[in-house]
Amino acid sequence: MNGLCAKLVFATKQTYSGALGGVAGGNAKCQAAAATAGLSGTYLAWLSDAQGNSPAANFTRSQTPYVLSNGSIIAANWSALLASATVPHTSDLGLDEYGFWPSGLRVWTGTNSGGLPQNLIAFNCDNWSSTSGNGYTGEWGSINASWTQAGGMPCSSLLPLYCFEQ
Repeated sequence: MNGLCAKLVFATKQTYSGALGGVAGGNAKCQAAAATAGLSGTYLAWLSDAQGNSPAANFTRSQTPYVLSNGSIIAANWSALLASATVPHTSDLGLDEYGFWPSGLRVWTGTNSGGLPQNLIAFNCDNWSSTSGNGYTGEWGSINASWTQAGGMPCSSLLPLYCFEQ
C-alpha cells in the first residue's frame, strides 16, 4: 500500500452474532469479506478462544506497518500493535473493507491488548459457537487498549470482526 509491504486491517462491513463457527469461522468470514471487496492476501479474524486460538498464537507477527485502506498507519509493527495499553496507536481501526466506517461501535474480539484470550472461561460465546452468554469486545474507534478490550456484550448482538492481513 505505501511501499513498505504494509498489512491491511479492517473491521467487517457485515455484522455477526457470537455464533461465528469458532475462530476458524471468523477467519473464513474475514477472508470472504476481503475477497468480496477485491482485496488480495490472507486475512485472519482478531479472535481468541479457550482452545488455544489467539492472534498471539496464530498471526504472522509483521515487522511492517498495519494500515487502513486509506493508508493511515495504525501501528508500526506487531510490537507496536500490542503496546496499545501503554502507547496509543497512531490511528484507530475504524474502516471497513470498502474504506467506510463500520456499523455500531463494538467489535467481537475475546482478546486482550497482548493478543491473548481475555478470559479462558467465559466471554467468548462458547468459543464463538453460540448466541448465549457474553462475548468480549473492542471499540473500533479507539487508539488505546480498548480497541480490543472494551467489555462484554450479549452473544446475540450483531457486531463486526477485525480482520488482519497476514
